[in-house]
Amino acid sequence: MADGYNCPTGKCGKDTDPPCRSVKRGDTVAPNSRAHLERNACNRCPKKPPTPVYITKQNIRTGVEFKVLDRWVDHEGNTWEPDNAVTAWWYHDDPIPGFRDNGNMTFRVARVAAGGARGWQCRYKNGALDDTSKYMGTYDYAPAGTADHVSMDVSPHGKNSNYVGGLTQKY
Repeated sequence: MADGYNCPTGKCGKDTDPPCRSVKRGDTVAPNSRAHLERNACNRCPKKPPTPVYITKQNIRTGVEFKVLDRWVDHEGNTWEPDNAVTAWWYHDDPIPGFRDNGNMTFRVARVAAGGARGWQCRYKNGALDDTSKYMGTYDYAPAGTADHVSMDVSPHGKNSNYVGGLTQKY
């Protein structure tokens, strides 16, 4: 078992103050620490995948209207974006690009309707939230594409891909 792992029942973060709440951008997150293993105590995901929203555009030369995918939203009005197609395939077992759909892919929150949140990442398999498999979405301490994301999220995962399942708050 990992050093510092104190969640043998899978209920850590439910009755205690989870360590993920005190982690700030730029902090060190050790691969065997509670902050890494129990990070999903700070994760929040809709039970069902976000819904694609399409908008209608018009070709200025031909006048032909067509629909394009604009964004994904959940029932609370939060906006989601798909995780990077290549890394989602590697880390979350998403289908390869071109074969993903909202019921079988990983999303990152882009904008929270009520504000004030960060880092939510949710994986859906066959239309259901996956927060227990080794491919589950994990709460990110820093935005994707940043050096802090690499040091706080990717590197600890590379050294220890274990997480406590079932901690994600479902809504």
